[in-house]
Amino acid sequence: MVANLTRDAHGLRRGSLLIAEQEDSLRDELDSLFCSEGYETHVAADDDEAVEIVRHETIDVVILSLELPRAGGLGLLRTIRVVRGARVPCVLTATEVSGRLQVDALLEDVFTVVPKPPNDSLLKRVVERALRRCRLFG
Repeated sequence: MVANLTRDAHGLRRGSLLIAEQEDSLRDELDSLFCSEGYETHVAADDDEAVEIVRHETIDVVILSLELPRAGGLGLLRTIRVVRGARVPCVLTATEVSGRLQVDALLEDVFTVVPKPPNDSLLKRVVERALRRCRLFG
C-alpha cells in the first residue's frame, strides 16, 4: 500500500485514485502515468490492500481489475461501497470485455469498462470524466 502525493503544474491535487491491479508491471505503469498527471495515487495488489486503503484514505475514483484474486473487481467494488458508505466512480479494466461483463458492470453502476492493456490517453480521459462526475454528483 503506497501513496504517491503529487501536484499538477499549478500545484493543485487533481484527485485521489485507488489503483487495484494484480499485475505488478501494469500497476506500476498506471501509478506512474497518473502520478505524472498530478493525481494522488494509492496502489493495491489485492482485495485486502484495497479495502485497507479505502478505510483510511479519501478516494475519488477507483480503477479496478476484473481479474483480481478472490472477489474480483466487481466483488471488490461492492465491498468498497459498503466500507465507504457511498458510491465512488469505478473504472473497471478487463482482459476480455464481453457483452455479459458490460451488462454486469452497468448493473453495478461502473463508470466504464476499459480493455487491458489500457490505452493511456483513453484511460486518462475516462478518469478525468469520472472525477468530474464525482465532483458534480458527490
